[in-house]
Amino acid sequence: MPQVPYNPVPSQTLQDIPTPELRPSIPHAAFGGDVAAATQGLGKAIAGVGDEVFAVALKMQDTANRAEVDKADTEFMKAAGLLHADFQSKKGLNAKDALPQYQKDLEDARENIRKSIKSDAAKKMYDSGTLSTLGRTLFQGAGHAGNEVATARRATVDERISTTVATGGNSADPRQVEAARQKAIELTRERNRDLGRPGSDDPTETIINSSINANHISFLAKNGNLEEAEKKFAALDKDKMTKVDLDRVAQVLQTQRHSQGSAAIVDNLLKAHTDTDGNLNISVAELHKKAQDMARKNAPNDETYPTVVTRTLDGQLNQQRYARKSEIQDSTQIIQQRLQSGVKNMDELLADPKVRAAYEKLPPSEQNKMPLRIHGYIIARDRENNEQMMTQLNGMKNNDVENFLNFNPNDPEHKLSQANIRQVQNWQEQRKKATAQDPRVDRAMGWLRQSRGAQMEELGVYRRTERSKDDYDLLTGQVQNAYDLWIENKGKPPTQKEFNEQIAPELFKGRIEPGFFGMTFGGNKMPAFKPNTSSKEYKSFSETWKADYETKMGVEPSDAEINKAFNKTQLLKLYPPKKSTP
Repeated sequence: MPQVPYNPVPSQTLQDIPTPELRPSIPHAAFGGDVAAATQGLGKAIAGVGDEVFAVALKMQDTANRAEVDKADTEFMKAAGLLHADFQSKKGLNAKDALPQYQKDLEDARENIRKSIKSDAAKKMYDSGTLSTLGRTLFQGAGHAGNEVATARRATVDERISTTVATGGNSADPRQVEAARQKAIELTRERNRDLGRPGSDDPTETIINSSINANHISFLAKNGNLEEAEKKFAALDKDKMTKVDLDRVAQVLQTQRHSQGSAAIVDNLLKAHTDTDGNLNISVAELHKKAQDMARKNAPNDETYPTVVTRTLDGQLNQQRYARKSEIQDSTQIIQQRLQSGVKNMDELLADPKVRAAYEKLPPSEQNKMPLRIHGYIIARDRENNEQMMTQLNGMKNNDVENFLNFNPNDPEHKLSQANIRQVQNWQEQRKKATAQDPRVDRAMGWLRQSRGAQMEELGVYRRTERSKDDYDLLTGQVQNAYDLWIENKGKPPTQKEFNEQIAPELFKGRIEPGFFGMTFGGNKMPAFKPNTSSKEYKSFSETWKADYETKMGVEPSDAEINKAFNKTQLLKLYPPKKSTP
């Protein structure tokens, strides 16, 4: 364990220590020092707080300014965005024209928003930010206007090229076509120079040449120069044509060939094979073959052309026949009206220019018959009415309108009187104006088919056929006569019941004509609308009426005339008119 050394003799001596100066220790606080120090510290603290408050106030004002500037800047950006979007929608020269107003609107928008800012500091901050935005926006607008001006120029050149190409081929003059071609190519090269491509091998020139060639050939084909158009198309260098133009012009040529070409073939054939009367001098089948051969020769690659030409031929034939038929009917009607005035010869007939023009439209065969018709009309003037024929014609005008209109009442074969001829001509004129049949006869024949269908079938008069047309026309003529007499007697048309119960039985009342050796055995059962020539009443009437007719007319009446006169007397017994006949 360590030990502290011990020495009993002091080793230290007295030191020379000076007497210290007397300095009494008095507290600073005893004389108000703490108060002064405290007061001095408070001043410093108050000065520090003022600086801090000022700094905070400045910071708060700066923040408020920035908030106001941010809001104003946002408003300007929104306004500038809307104005810019609207200006961007301007195209072509409209953008150039709108640029000054666009710039003014931007500056006005910026200035109007600036006026809403209160402090100058905020306004300076607003100016700093928005001037750059304004500059960029104006620069972009100017760029848009410049681009649109260039685009408008190119569009104008393109439009001139398109218009020149579209209209350049619309001429039959090759010089005008070539001038348009050169103009379109010159404009194309001008456009390429503007695009910075001078001397470039522009495929547009090939398209221009192709389009102008196609337009020119199409123009020729559509304007009556089909043959020349076909030749130019055949001479084209097809490799220098676009497929679109080749297909287009080929379609135009085929369409015009089917219309113009087929019509030309048909016209030439009809002129070569129609006689002076307007009739064909060869068969229709022969015409078809000639037309098809010509079509194959003119367009060997058009497989449908022969069929089109054949259809055109058939349509032209039908139209020509109808037109010729109508012309003859109209001309005949004019001549018949002149005949009614009582002309005695051809000179009197043709003295009227209108009648002469109608006469010249008739075929020569009809013209040659005219003197005979004049003679027949004069003879018929003094002839008594042919009642039998008139009854048949009365039925025919309802049942066979076309043949009725073709019927020539002046033909001496029919032996019609002048009054008959005028009546038939009046009927024909009425039928031309009204195509519908007499509805009374149609209705009455329908009633007959319902009530006496089997009987009509047995007699062969249920329908009008080539074999039964005379009997059928006689029946319908008698139906119409009975109808007229009923109305004259009763003052109104018969009802279906009245017709079926009172008129029909008289028309179909059965009788037996004499058979072998004048006996009824083996005889034929005949309807009442055919006269009973074997009855005493008929024989007595026939002798009396025939004698009267010969005395008045100087000729013997036909059996048909006697039959009709007798039938009328029978109907008059059933339905006597209210006023006695003269």
